[in-house]
Amino acid sequence: DRRAGRIKEGTKEIVDVLNTMVLEDYPDIKIIFKESTGHRAVLVLRGEGLSGEVSDADPKVEGNKPKEVKALDDTPEAAKTADILNKLVVKTYEMTKDHPVNVKRMEEGEPPANIVIPRGAGEVPVVESLNDKYEVNSACIAETGLIMGIGRFAGMDIIEMEDVTGGIDTNLDNIRDTIIDQVKNSDHDFFLINIDGADEAGHDGQTMEKKEFIEKVDAVIMSELIKLEDVYIYLTADHSTPISVKNHSGDPVPVLIRGPEVRVDDVKEFSERACAKGGLNRIRGSDVMNIMMDLMNYAHKFGA
Repeated sequence: DRRAGRIKEGTKEIVDVLNTMVLEDYPDIKIIFKESTGHRAVLVLRGEGLSGEVSDADPKVEGNKPKEVKALDDTPEAAKTADILNKLVVKTYEMTKDHPVNVKRMEEGEPPANIVIPRGAGEVPVVESLNDKYEVNSACIAETGLIMGIGRFAGMDIIEMEDVTGGIDTNLDNIRDTIIDQVKNSDHDFFLINIDGADEAGHDGQTMEKKEFIEKVDAVIMSELIKLEDVYIYLTADHSTPISVKNHSGDPVPVLIRGPEVRVDDVKEFSERACAKGGLNRIRGSDVMNIMMDLMNYAHKFGA
């Protein structure tokens, strides 16, 4: 199981062990693990001669062993990093397979968290601040380390929450209360909000759980957000995760924009098929911020 049964407890103890790792062939490379929600974690390699141009170890299919990490270009840095990661994957198994957390999980019939499968390698980017580019004061309200990390790179303030998991068992009440408090009481005027449970259910092929989670988000969060005055809501997804695929797909996602003086069309439901008939037609992700800035009257005008 690539996600160790969506493990929720004991990850800190496992990460504490992994953070003692030293690779004999690369003693100069500092290895840092940082736990996130559930099975997710961040791996940081620090040292000379490293590269983000390496492939994933994640097999992407349940039951398959980790893939060999390969260099994606001909540089010695990429070759070195791939070799480090391949040795690291083996080492993580050696260090965690008999960990008390995993022994207990196996005794209870749960899959162990006994190996790290790196994916999505990259280097810390230097990007223009969202606040500078769009002249906003932005914040990120998210459950998972990945989204919070993206928000931090973009220069957004990170609003952390208690008791959120990124799954269908997350605390939607806490998310709702955090959003409303921030909108009403902070000096931020733009929020990136990410709720991840439907994506997790899609990956796990849980049809009813996904449907029920979306309905719960409607009832607990959206029903309250639409009561906020002088607020624009842009509701969409960053990708589809179809139950039939159990993975991300390139299907277009529905979009809803709500706020003062927004032009409306005849669409009465928020779904892929209904929104395909809407007045927004097909727009690109790169259009989102320009549309929002125009609605908020933050866009710069040109000409007379």
